Amino acid sequence: YVATAAPAFAARWFAQGLTPAAFAAAPALEFNRKDRLQRDWVQALTGQAIDLPCHRIGSSTAFVEAAERGIGWGMNPECLVQPAIAAGRLVVLAPGRPLDVSLFWQVTRLPGGALRPLTGAVKAAARAVLRPV
Repeated sequence: YVATAAPAFAARWFAQGLTPAAFAAAPALEFNRKDRLQRDWVQALTGQAIDLPCHRIGSSTAFVEAAERGIGWGMNPECLVQPAIAAGRLVVLAPGRPLDVSLFWQVTRLPGGALRPLTGAVKAAARAVLRPV
């Protein structure tokens, strides 16, 4: 995951840098109440646990769109936001400082056989776009 924001948002809220005070003021985006990506990344970056003001956006595509529109900053899968970064709609707040997250594919045993082709497709797609942690 990479921390991204619209260029104007980043210029406004992080003009003095990615400081604890800036993160305490700048609206963040979170997917739901369990989403700790933004808090974990800020703590790793600053060494401090900061209470972030947040907007909840429970859709991956709407989450990216909210960042593009300057509603807040958030952690996004790099492969999902790469087109917006390339087009200049989003900027990476701290290049070279991603938050690596382990992802798991789980299938219950009962329908496991029927899902074997899907499991293979998911694993192949993951190998093509994700990096091992």
